[in-house]
Amino acid sequence: MIFSADTKIRRYEENVRRFQEKSERTKYDRGRICPFKWDHFIVPRPTTILGHDISKGRRSFGEILRGAPIVSVREKLGVIDGPSCRVLEAIGVVDRRRTFDVRVWIDTERDFRPLRIERYHSIRGKNRWRVTSKVIENIRLKKIDGVWFPVDGMITSFSTKKRQRPRGMTATEYRSLTRAKHAEVSIYTQAPGPTGPVRVKVYGDTVRINKGIDPGKFTIEFPQGCRVYDDFLQSAYVVGEKGNQRN
Repeated sequence: MIFSADTKIRRYEENVRRFQEKSERTKYDRGRICPFKWDHFIVPRPTTILGHDISKGRRSFGEILRGAPIVSVREKLGVIDGPSCRVLEAIGVVDRRRTFDVRVWIDTERDFRPLRIERYHSIRGKNRWRVTSKVIENIRLKKIDGVWFPVDGMITSFSTKKRQRPRGMTATEYRSLTRAKHAEVSIYTQAPGPTGPVRVKVYGDTVRINKGIDPGKFTIEFPQGCRVYDDFLQSAYVVGEKGNQRN
């Protein structure tokens, strides 16, 4: 499902206006210091595109695509805002307990960066590539420290408003179908989620690539007797008088 640029801009501006009005009314509630900024930058991570995941976890975008059971490249090139792109399709991308299909337009001339990503619910049959989950589009790249980096884009998550039985099938027959077959034959009506299209912007002067970071910035002096949980190492330890006493 693709919406015109004018429609996306209108929805984005309407969302900005609503959030700004709400923020002005509640900016001092719950200890807030300043109003919420709708187009403020979401912190990028190596495993996300403009702060959004295709699949949760610590895998990179390339690792996610390589892990799909079926990956193919269209023979015909795609074109987005000028550059020719390779269009890659991956079927069966696992995200926790759900499975998606992903279609991505890759700019081969600028560090193989994606310019558009479409994620669909993985459904067999006629509904393959029809039931949209998320679209990341209008991705703008900027060269930072010699690397092409995504700095702007629009993200739209979709929800299914209605699912109907196909013509010629009775309600009794429709209810008797298995869950997989039900998804395969249904007629879907979709619309953008409650937030509508969301613009994500990265300010280039806040990004440094491959510059190195002083290890001291990651050192935290915890108080004695403090119990620390390390999510990355999946471990815990207690800060003691003679150093850290790990469990």
